[in-house]
Amino acid sequence: MGPRRLGTLLAAILLAATLLSACEYEIPTDMRYITDGEGRALVLHGANVSSGAKNSSLPMPDHTRDDVLRMGYADWGMNVARVLVQWDAIEPEPGVYDEAYLDAVAERMRWFEDAGVYVILDMHQDVYGPAVGGNGAPAWATRTNGVPVLPPFEPWWLNYLQPAVNIAFANFWKTAGANADVREHFVAMWRHVADRFAGDPALLGYDILNEPYPGGSWAGFENNVLTPFYQDVIDAIREVDMDGWVFVEPKSFGANQGVKSSLRLGTLVDPREGEARVAYYPHLYTPDVDLGGEYNGDTTFIDFWAQSRVSEINRGPMPMLIGEFGRGGSSAPPWTSDVLDMAEDVTSGWTWWSYEICDGCWGLVGTDREEHEVVGTLVRTYARAIAGRPLHRDYDVATRVFEVSFAETGVTAPTEIFVPEARHYPEGFTVSCSDPDGSWSSVWDAARQILEVTTDPAQAEHTITITPN
Repeated sequence: MGPRRLGTLLAAILLAATLLSACEYEIPTDMRYITDGEGRALVLHGANVSSGAKNSSLPMPDHTRDDVLRMGYADWGMNVARVLVQWDAIEPEPGVYDEAYLDAVAERMRWFEDAGVYVILDMHQDVYGPAVGGNGAPAWATRTNGVPVLPPFEPWWLNYLQPAVNIAFANFWKTAGANADVREHFVAMWRHVADRFAGDPALLGYDILNEPYPGGSWAGFENNVLTPFYQDVIDAIREVDMDGWVFVEPKSFGANQGVKSSLRLGTLVDPREGEARVAYYPHLYTPDVDLGGEYNGDTTFIDFWAQSRVSEINRGPMPMLIGEFGRGGSSAPPWTSDVLDMAEDVTSGWTWWSYEICDGCWGLVGTDREEHEVVGTLVRTYARAIAGRPLHRDYDVATRVFEVSFAETGVTAPTEIFVPEARHYPEGFTVSCSDPDGSWSSVWDAARQILEVTTDPAQAEHTITITPN
């Protein structure tokens, strides 16, 4: 994609969002959720862990076990982490897998398990790989046909315009002829990773490829290239793991900003027995703030993104979560709050970009481990495991009132609600339920900040409300 095409794309995003500014997004017609072993619908709140893995010598996020515990029961109440892993670290030579690196991943998964946090393994790339100035693919899988790498552009994402980067991607997507072995190695690598982590109690699933980029050909890329590529990886994973969820993303440029994707979600087949375990995992970076602007409270671009994503999962119903969203600065809390409100309506969860340990960045804590302001927005009351079919979820930031409604489906396990009492309810809170008095009960676990509510199976629907005292 050349500079002219990039400019045309951004102009189209701005025009489309402007034309749709008077429209409100719709709720998905068949909202789907990832479920746990008890059959409860999971609402997943979490973060990417983390951008630092892209530059580490291991490469691995530089978080300690205490940092990970802070994500979960110890403080923030998150229940999912999108953990970055790198192809070049897993397969440094063709067909040779670095088990020591995977051991380090496994060690960290024990930390997440102790914190009550599920793990999504994210095969991360940006600008293809280190050999062309990015991260992700190993040097041996970077085929540029002899085209040299130019001096790096700023901002970093403009390096996707480099000819060598486009050629490397074009060769990666090939299914026949010269260089087709690159794609074959990637699929086999995922089979190896899934074989290693299948059945791990912390594992939720696998994010096949971060922000797929077309490279040489944009026409029909999602339809003709990306969809069958995902099917090949799904099939390879299912050879060794029938239970882990598989997460798929649309191409990055355009979809991240709200343009509709043409990914054929409805044609993806999960060969496992029973209900499919494939989820949609798009990213959200609204151009009004992502390009350096301050948020003024206008939700046009947030609503535009939601409209497009809902139309996509209506075509191929599956759970949808936001794989990445984030920003820094003073407008981060209000922008984030509006994104989270939208996410309650149309998704089953999100992972913030990212749980970075850095100063003056989009991370969650500074090098002194003190929270950045946006943490207070991300940490909110939510029903993390719902004992039925969710109908409505809402958290009012101003009043701190939380409400969840769900239809009875015969699930016997309690609904679990994360309530950050010390942070948002210093005077305590009151729980109420629409079920008849005496037919429901609740148990408060202060150590985990989890409220368990057992509802009356005789009622068709239930509404649980949390209000501050």
